[in-house]
Amino acid sequence: MKTFRGFTDTMVWTETGKRAYALHAGSDVVATLAWPSGFGSPARAETADERLMIERSGLLRPRVLVRDDVPAAAGPDAPAASQRAPRLTLEVDLGGRGVARSNTDRTLQWTPRNLWRTTWAFEENGKTLVTFEADSALKFGHKVRVSEQAEDLGAITLLGSAVGVFLSEDSAIFGI
Repeated sequence: MKTFRGFTDTMVWTETGKRAYALHAGSDVVATLAWPSGFGSPARAETADERLMIERSGLLRPRVLVRDDVPAAAGPDAPAASQRAPRLTLEVDLGGRGVARSNTDRTLQWTPRNLWRTTWAFEENGKTLVTFEADSALKFGHKVRVSEQAEDLGAITLLGSAVGVFLSEDSAIFGI
């Protein structure tokens, strides 16, 4: 897997299996996102630099948590996933807008970019960091554009992409 730092063109998510996706920068895979155990389970996400777990909780006030994924080699003394502090927490309101907070007190805005809510972005201090554009509201197939070389860029990109999967599934289930 190659790193996507420094890649300035549009990257594209493709489906590689049931609830499994790969992010392509040109012909190179730069990230993966998968739910190995079905609905309700945490997603496993990976870039060249890190492995993460992404989980969703809440119904009326959904939250999406990003945690570092500790490999089995870490040993029996490694804390359980639920005991590790999240690196990023995204809280979304009923309108779909949200605020992501990092464990370093960094704040990002999750905002829709159009009326149809097919384009979303993470912004920080008025600057767009990452933009996500959906091909369809009913099927996940996002295009990703990285605007800034920001801290935690991989985690931010994977968080937004996981939210894109959740939005697509919610639209398909509820006909939204």
